[in-house]
Amino acid sequence: FFTKQVLHNIDTVRALDPQNTHSLLPSKNKFGLETVVPFPPDWADRINGLKSKGLLPEKIVDRLIIKSEFDYIDLAPGTVNANVNSLNIFRTQPRIVNFQGLIKINEFAKFGSIVSLYYPLDADHTLIVNYFVLGIKKHYLDVGFADFTLRAVFMGESPKLNSSTGIGAGLPIYTRNLFKRMFDGWGN
Repeated sequence: FFTKQVLHNIDTVRALDPQNTHSLLPSKNKFGLETVVPFPPDWADRINGLKSKGLLPEKIVDRLIIKSEFDYIDLAPGTVNANVNSLNIFRTQPRIVNFQGLIKINEFAKFGSIVSLYYPLDADHTLIVNYFVLGIKKHYLDVGFADFTLRAVFMGESPKLNSSTGIGAGLPIYTRNLFKRMFDGWGN
């Protein structure tokens, strides 16, 4: 079910994350995407205010533009790999490891990565463990207003943004939709 053809597919990404815009990037060997995540409309005034005070560069826009490249490792049953075996959960190694390398995120981040490990628990259950790493330029972490800094957003401390509909909901919504579609029999 979690084949490379399903996970590295623009239609799958668009179906699971319809709130944002996704387009394919030209890539010879990898699945590449550009994702545009619009900020809430009231952010424009704040962004323009920070630009006018010189706290943000003029080229900053009112959206996140994320360029990603994906990789995929299929570990057939019985594969012996010391590095993967160290990831054992419930006495099983992951069957699939899916990587999303964030190669550019506007001007805020230097790098990022999402690593998803797919553990087959039994014939009907798969445990998915996600790790998310993001390298933010130190200068930007404290830019903003009280409780409205980039640090507050990424630490989940901004109640306006880290809500069910805010910018912080992007990955949880994607994950929720993935599980909902699996539960509803999507992809059978």
